[in-house]
Amino acid sequence: MRKQVLFGAALLALGTAVVSSCSKDEVVIDNTPGVETPVEDGVQELILNMNSAGDGLTTRGGRPLYSSEAAQEIDKVVIKIIDRSGSGETNDKVVRSITINNWQEVSKQYTVGGHGRMYTFKLSKDQKVPKGTYEIYAIGYTSTDSSYDFGAYEILDDTNPFSYQTQTLISTTDPEAEEVFAGSIYRITVDADGNFALTDNPENNVLTLHRQVAGVIGYYSNIPTLQAGAPINDYVSAEYNYDEYVEGLKLRLVSSNASNKIVFAGFNSKFTETGEDYMYVVNGSNTNALTTNSIEFADGTEAYSFYEIELAKWFITGDVNHDGLLDVNDNRDKEGNRLDNWISPYSSIENLEFEEGSVFAGKFVIPFQKVKNSPKTLELQLVAENALRHNGGSEVYAAGSIIRSWTINLSSTDPQVKGPDGAGVHARTVSETTGELAVMNPDLEELANSYSIVRNHLYTVGTKGTNDYNPDTDEPQDLSKGQELILKVNDNWELIHKMEVE
Repeated sequence: MRKQVLFGAALLALGTAVVSSCSKDEVVIDNTPGVETPVEDGVQELILNMNSAGDGLTTRGGRPLYSSEAAQEIDKVVIKIIDRSGSGETNDKVVRSITINNWQEVSKQYTVGGHGRMYTFKLSKDQKVPKGTYEIYAIGYTSTDSSYDFGAYEILDDTNPFSYQTQTLISTTDPEAEEVFAGSIYRITVDADGNFALTDNPENNVLTLHRQVAGVIGYYSNIPTLQAGAPINDYVSAEYNYDEYVEGLKLRLVSSNASNKIVFAGFNSKFTETGEDYMYVVNGSNTNALTTNSIEFADGTEAYSFYEIELAKWFITGDVNHDGLLDVNDNRDKEGNRLDNWISPYSSIENLEFEEGSVFAGKFVIPFQKVKNSPKTLELQLVAENALRHNGGSEVYAAGSIIRSWTINLSSTDPQVKGPDGAGVHARTVSETTGELAVMNPDLEELANSYSIVRNHLYTVGTKGTNDYNPDTDEPQDLSKGQELILKVNDNWELIHKMEVE
């Protein structure tokens, strides 16, 4: 019986807030020192496990972000074995490249947790790597209609030195991120007999792929149509084109910064259970190709748009009861019968449902640093595409006006804001050249109102644990109240922040 190392690549997936332990959703093959597994003579056997612990109208290849439910739909994994022996012709070059195509088809379900997938592949006698020290590096992604182009990574071999990979979004006019996973075993050795040498540190024996992007979810109800304190009766009289104005309203989430480039390095391999060993890593940057397209915060400072929710796509005939709110009462008559005035634009997608009278948006986002001295990172806006006019022609709200806005804060007790010992928290950045982590500018302490968006964390306003509707767990954020909107960070991501609306 020959000792070997099993490379388990666990794709850390979306999970619900009720999941308390995620070890089975992450590191799925534990290579405890001393474990022996049969292997055919003359081969090096590797086992790769993927675990499934935007708005759905996207046409891209990556899966949409509908909830914090466990899922993964990538179809390709490319593994590179890099010579890190320190000398020789192939030092710091790729000596073996292993590609797994059609991941969902060629892999099989494995039983732990009920939703992981596993694929076993072997390096034949002619493909085996010789005695030496190696880094095992892998990226898992969607290969068609993608926001990224991994062509250059796929063909890396011993003719070129290996460098930590980056990806810049293909489109600068529509910079839509999608889910992608990566990780590495930093150093592992092959002995004179051609066997992978097990070590005392399990981290050195398990290849863990973690999500390299962040997620942002907004789930809202009771949406006001006017500024706070505005008398609704004045706007639903015959003097105003109120109905037409409401049809043009949208919710827009804007941010103080944005990224369009990802660095696949500085992996948090220690992270194996949600709520433990999590880190705050910004592995994204802005190449200056991104523009704000004249988007602004309510105070007039420059901003980037994350998502927009056209309210007319949810409330077909608008504010039918003319009470100044878009809510469930616009879809019910006095007897409580449905009027079909509210419908989800995602209604054609199987098992995707929302609370009646709510609206939703979800996006994957490349992480970005907070902006120094910025008073806020995220702001939700109620924007009028159509002007509200007097019949005489004068404008009450001009087209493009920000009618109302809410600051999106982290909770003051969120771990990203305050460490367990009360100390301040600073995010880390990733070096593209060395792959190492470095503390961000010491002036940029993470604050409740001004914070970074970090890798493998999910930021939610409102709660939606699964794609289907569950009245016990679905909790859209009520926008009619003056409370803060809270961001939460949740299971199966390193952290899910439920955020506050102010």
